[in-house]
Amino acid sequence: MKIGELGRLAVKIGLWIAKESTHGYSDFMPENELIAAFPDASIDELGFALAELSTVISSTRSRL
Repeated sequence: MKIGELGRLAVKIGLWIAKESTHGYSDFMPENELIAAFPDASIDELGFALAELSTVISSTRSRL
């Protein structure tokens, strides 16, 4: 699945957050849970994917 310019891992993390969170992206997701949910991804890959998500969310909120 591809959404806009988001990478595959960013999409997977976004879907995971949506599934695991009761309040959406504004919920705090513990780092250890994120790492456990994506064991094949490096810390750098997770950080980059989260930065992608953060950029998209910030951009979307600024247009509202």
